Amino acid sequence: MKKCLSPNELLELSEAQKNALRNFWQPCKYDLALELVWKDVENDICDGVVIMVADARAIANPHRYCELILKVWYPDGLPDYECLDNSSGEEENESENGDGGEVKDYGDPGETSETGENELVKTIQDGAFEDHFLDKENCLPLLTIGQMMEILNQHKGAPNISFTPDEVICYVNGEEYSGEELADVLWEALKTLL
Repeated sequence: MKKCLSPNELLELSEAQKNALRNFWQPCKYDLALELVWKDVENDICDGVVIMVADARAIANPHRYCELILKVWYPDGLPDYECLDNSSGEEENESENGDGGEVKDYGDPGETSETGENELVKTIQDGAFEDHFLDKENCLPLLTIGQMMEILNQHKGAPNISFTPDEVICYVNGEEYSGEELADVLWEALKTLL
């Protein structure tokens, strides 16, 4: 079962849709997101690196507005930005399967192992990684099923979901969406807001 959006789904959005999605996103600890790395700004070509939010802070800016700075962790290691386009084929093979892709499963922070604590949570709590900071404007959220349902509920109406053996059907504010995966159906509904 697909638990969250894939990087490819986010990279297909227009710039206006990306901005709208950022406005809906309220970063929380352990959120997965995609850092946008621009290759060619004039032609709107960018690549993405999966990150995990370790903390989020609002910082006052001299231009009289606040910006949200994210303390992040790179699950696949700190990327080599100069070689990003050379290694993107390898990264895609590692992090996605051939049928549209899924983000690697880094575990649910709420799940515990035999030792009683999730290894990823323990690593973050112990501070066993370097601090890296990004502006929220350089990231897009890899929304989970729950986050998409919450956004839809707040801005479009509560999703009414039913399952059949072959598909998922979701009604939101009188509109019907259907597909094989719940995450994909909710994403289609959410894209109408973007």
